[in-house]
Amino acid sequence: MKHYALATETYFDGSTRYLYLNMGHGGSDDGWKSPGVYFAGTLAPQHAGPEGASAMGMEIVHATYGGNCGAREGNVSQFVSSSCNNTRSCSYYVDHRAIGDPAVGCAKTFDVQYRCSGTDYVRGTSVGAEASGQSVNLWCPTINVVSATYGGNCGAASGNLNNWTRAVCNGRTQCHAEIDYHIIGDPVPGCAKDFVAQYQCAGGAVKTATVAPEAGYNKVLNLSCP
Repeated sequence: MKHYALATETYFDGSTRYLYLNMGHGGSDDGWKSPGVYFAGTLAPQHAGPEGASAMGMEIVHATYGGNCGAREGNVSQFVSSSCNNTRSCSYYVDHRAIGDPAVGCAKTFDVQYRCSGTDYVRGTSVGAEASGQSVNLWCPTINVVSATYGGNCGAASGNLNNWTRAVCNGRTQCHAEIDYHIIGDPVPGCAKDFVAQYQCAGGAVKTATVAPEAGYNKVLNLSCP
């Protein structure tokens, strides 16, 4: 007899890809299945990974060549956007032959304002006059999870959720990850567990984010590299 299951999520623990299957019965056989489980029918994943991870990359707000010479703000935004949007780091080479010369005879600066995905904070960088022939460097600091522990207050092993948290949050500027014990498991049944993550932004100081007990009841872990 064939049975059609719906794979509503996937999770990669660093070595194995798991599927969370809705078996259609509304019963206890729903859950995470490894590739060793056989099915008759069609699996149709709706989305990959836990909810809440923000998109990666930068967005150019405006770029100006020759603002110090009276040029219009944002006069070269389209050139920088086409090269740098949706990247984590970008080195843009300023060439007046490609972007034009808005103020002939005046030594011009090059100014860029941009934001990293998941935040409204606007960053800025500039190159002094004469900017043509120089490069302007843009970058977004990203999350690197050092350790993540679910239930450490209840005696669970330190770092027991390293793989899950890294898979969801590493390489992003912000991460809002829903914690569901049905998905990540329950290391200490019967004890209200916290969730503690330590992380760095582009190799900086270690930050700590804590979710109070019971964290596994769909509370959200928030990590940010502003």
